[in-house]
Amino acid sequence: MALQVLDCEGPVWQVRPCAHSMLLGVELRLAEPMETRFLAWAPGAAAVPLQCAAPDWWTGLAAVGHGCVLLHRFEDPAMPVRQGVWAYSASTGSLVWAQPLAQFVGISPQGFLLQLPEGPLHLDPQGQPLPAVDSDSLMWPQQHFPGIALHTDDWWPVLCERLQPHLDFAPTLQLEYLRLGDTEVWVALDAQLGAHLLVLHANNLVHRALLMPAQTQIGLDSF
Repeated sequence: MALQVLDCEGPVWQVRPCAHSMLLGVELRLAEPMETRFLAWAPGAAAVPLQCAAPDWWTGLAAVGHGCVLLHRFEDPAMPVRQGVWAYSASTGSLVWAQPLAQFVGISPQGFLLQLPEGPLHLDPQGQPLPAVDSDSLMWPQQHFPGIALHTDDWWPVLCERLQPHLDFAPTLQLEYLRLGDTEVWVALDAQLGAHLLVLHANNLVHRALLMPAQTQIGLDSF
């Protein structure tokens, strides 16, 4: 397989995959002039820039699915809570629908689950309403913290004990976790801030890898 290079005009901040296709959403952050750029990219094809009206520093990549790339906003930089959802076509880069007052919750088999101030909202890829769906049936990664800064998490000791048989270090700062049926995917940080990937199936460790070696610092809850 030939190596394909994605030509970017700035540093890649994050990449989000579609769970059911090869589609990727790519977020670029340009320190000068403090702007973001977003691309929809499927390997083997040219990247499609999203036609964002105001791609400033306070716009971020939310999710990718159903042929769409979803963005969100941070309305108050002092309290960066994600608000608003904008869906862009991955094939054209154009805006398909927008829900400025909603928060993104998850991706369902039929579309997208959002949360409005008055209650949940389930939309198809074109932005049309769908019957309600139980959000507990959706799967998305969870983050857990050991009670640092503004975070308190009663689950931290329980999760650390769950991983203890499979680790030779005590997790620090943050655990990321996703469960899909009998399979669990974990990312744990060691004392040097090295990032370790663990995959468990039916409570057995089936894969472990060092994603990133020791780091001097790490950002939490940013964009």
